[in-house]
Amino acid sequence: MAGLVAVTPACGFVDPIGAIVIGAVAGAVCALAVGLKFRIGLDDSLDVVAVHFVGGLWGTLSLGFFALPSAKTQGGLFFGGGFTQFWPQLLTALIVTAPGEPHPTAAAAAEAAAVVR
Repeated sequence: MAGLVAVTPACGFVDPIGAIVIGAVAGAVCALAVGLKFRIGLDDSLDVVAVHFVGGLWGTLSLGFFALPSAKTQGGLFFGGGFTQFWPQLLTALIVTAPGEPHPTAAAAAEAAAVVR
């Protein structure tokens, strides 16, 4: 499940090998997050935070590493684009996960990421 959650944000912009790596890393990271949940006493019986939040965050950031060059992006770090794709992904993740009322919307995050490019 963690691999599918993580590859969803990246699925249109990575090759199959990149998708496998993203999914494998997500499995390991989410398993660690489930273990951390027990240590800190988080009441999350379905592991929603450990799988969907942590896995989705990794999937979002992974585009900065594994994105293929296209008309929309120069590519990720491993495909010659350097960190040019990573910074907008990081900024978007920080905006969307920022605490506060009202929570920023995905549209506001997309606008902020467009400014960085």
